Amino acid sequence: MRRPWGLASAGFGALAALCFTGFKATPARLDEQGVLHEPFGLIPLGYLCALLAAVSFGVAWLRRK
Repeated sequence: MRRPWGLASAGFGALAALCFTGFKATPARLDEQGVLHEPFGLIPLGYLCALLAAVSFGVAWLRRK
């Protein structure tokens, strides 16, 4: 039953990579009023997923011993 922690780690790592890639791939734009529109929400979401990946990897590593 150690496999779910490894899968969770890989899944969160993939989500983090998708968030950061999505932020870089989405172009910034200005509307008529001069307001900047960028997907800034992907940055903290990516860091949260990266943190969860690190924690689940650590749990998987500790349970392996």
